[in-house]
Amino acid sequence: MHTKRHLVLTALFAAIFWGGSFPIVKFGLHYLKPLWFADLRMSIAFLFMFIFVKNKKAFWKFPKEIWWLGLFNAAGYFLQFVGMEYTTAAKASFFVNINVVFVVILAHFLFQEKLQWEKYLAVFLSLLGIYFLVSKGQGIQIFKEGSALGDALVLLAGISWAFFIIINKKVLAYPAFSVFDIVTAFVFTTVLFMTPVAVIFEPFPVHASATGIGILLTTGIVFTLIPFYFWSVSLKGLTATLTSFLTLSEILFAVAFSFIFLGETLQPIEIGGGVLLLIAIFAASVR
Repeated sequence: MHTKRHLVLTALFAAIFWGGSFPIVKFGLHYLKPLWFADLRMSIAFLFMFIFVKNKKAFWKFPKEIWWLGLFNAAGYFLQFVGMEYTTAAKASFFVNINVVFVVILAHFLFQEKLQWEKYLAVFLSLLGIYFLVSKGQGIQIFKEGSALGDALVLLAGISWAFFIIINKKVLAYPAFSVFDIVTAFVFTTVLFMTPVAVIFEPFPVHASATGIGILLTTGIVFTLIPFYFWSVSLKGLTATLTSFLTLSEILFAVAFSFIFLGETLQPIEIGGGVLLLIAIFAASVR
């Protein structure tokens, strides 16, 4: 039985990997189109994971909710990628991460997770922290750029991932399936929903370079398989709300890795946003 401290560290461990993937994905998009990048990344993760599924015959009898997980996960990626064509990266990051608000609401009504004052404080501080991190000192100017269509699409992406988190919390409680089997299954259904979209909207990368293939393998195995598994372990043992707040730390790791490896500048307001985000995570963890 995992302790709460162990599960919190597990969620943060997953966030480190997701945060670390941002610079690599940004680099990889020079070699691959975004939809095929996401689809092939998930496909590689599934193929590698399926090798280690112990009972492959029983695996295919996974719960029907796995299809909903694949749909909402794929929709999140699709809506984010399309939405970013019509809005700014800063606004996309802000609206996507608003999903924590919807997780808090859904978890309250579906799992009877209590809404203490600490959670209200955590929501407020997390949104303020994310705003400071993504605005980079531009103030409300970031909300004047882009279009309403793009904003709506990335907001829907965040809502889609909120439903993904809530449904996953329910599925992880099924005793007949291990966490590893459930993660493998929803990665599989995600691929099934993503592939037709990629086929329709982008040409297949038949001439992908060795560098592009290497990035796909790295992001598929290291930055998809590993964080999804550890994140799901923490989600099974913690509340959906707390896991969502802990996952927000991936933004901090993404900023840190981009500063270290991409040479991106780090402004005082971003540091302040990071501090607020850490306080929000602590506030959500106190009970």
